[in-house]
Amino acid sequence: MKRLNGARLFVVITLGLLEVFYLAACSEKQPMSPQEPGAVMSDGPVSFARGSGSGGTTTPPYLESDLLLVRRREENENGVSTAVIGPAGGVLVHADHRLIIPPGALNDTIEFTFSMPLSDTLMFELGPDGTQFNLPVHLELNYDHAYTNGLDDTTFFAVVWNPTTTTWDSVASSVNTELNFVDGTTTHLSRYAISKRSRSRRNTND
Repeated sequence: MKRLNGARLFVVITLGLLEVFYLAACSEKQPMSPQEPGAVMSDGPVSFARGSGSGGTTTPPYLESDLLLVRRREENENGVSTAVIGPAGGVLVHADHRLIIPPGALNDTIEFTFSMPLSDTLMFELGPDGTQFNLPVHLELNYDHAYTNGLDDTTFFAVVWNPTTTTWDSVASSVNTELNFVDGTTTHLSRYAISKRSRSRRNTND
């Protein structure tokens, strides 16, 4: 009888020790599964894009910008193009863009410059800055290298930077949708760009 009780005691002690070891093993922190709140689903860093609409759909920056943005830049758009033009008129060409000065627009002969600043925005710098003309001159601004997917290019128009009001002012414009350029008319030189918003939202020099 004593031997039987001793065997039972041994079994009870053994089971107790096994239970202790089991509980200790279960108490160790286990890694979270992807289904648990806060679990990391990706091995890499997570980036968050600005977006709008349902489901977090992102909006491309060129759709949010008032001005056309550069899609690609050609080598011949770098640097500065120059031309000496006088009262007889002439044309200054920079890549696929042109400044057309008609006869009688100038009283004197001037060296003109045409360049495109390095920027995400499609911009055109014409100088000498502030030059005034007797007659309107034409700016043919090509937008073939701008982001235009999903945009209505019939609504494009040229704008000029106004340093006094720090705003873009619209100028009288027409659009050639076959050759992809905006033809803007102006009587002075400054920095120009192409807008895709309604003219009613801007100052106008039409």
